[in-house]
Amino acid sequence: MKQFEYIVRVVAMRGSSVLLCRGKKFDWYYFPGGHVDFGEHPAKAIEREVREEIGERIMGITYMGMIENVFSDKKGKHHEINLVFSARCAKKNVASLEPHLVFIWKEKKDLARTAILPKKMKQCVLEWMKNKKIFWATNA
Repeated sequence: MKQFEYIVRVVAMRGSSVLLCRGKKFDWYYFPGGHVDFGEHPAKAIEREVREEIGERIMGITYMGMIENVFSDKKGKHHEINLVFSARCAKKNVASLEPHLVFIWKEKKDLARTAILPKKMKQCVLEWMKNKKIFWATNA
């Protein structure tokens, strides 16, 4: 099965920490977010996704860039367009409202050594943290 997905991701920051998400069955992390509903503005989608996942509001949403990601898993081939945003999250202790997800705060300085997928998104986010330049990248 081939699947095309329109996704938003957020690099939610609190001080020197970044919020990461992990499925309980996996040993790697990703930036929180999810699918954009038909007709939904991407910034509204990221606000909704964060509210659904951790029950929190984010502030200062800023567009960072776009990553095209193509991969295969047991469900088939996936082709994603990920719009990536930065934002601030005030809450220190976040708990998942979704039973299959775990959220942690990770220090920015430790992100390079952390298993975050897709790898191209991690690279672009780390570069953005240095230069604040909007990015576009693909692994297709």
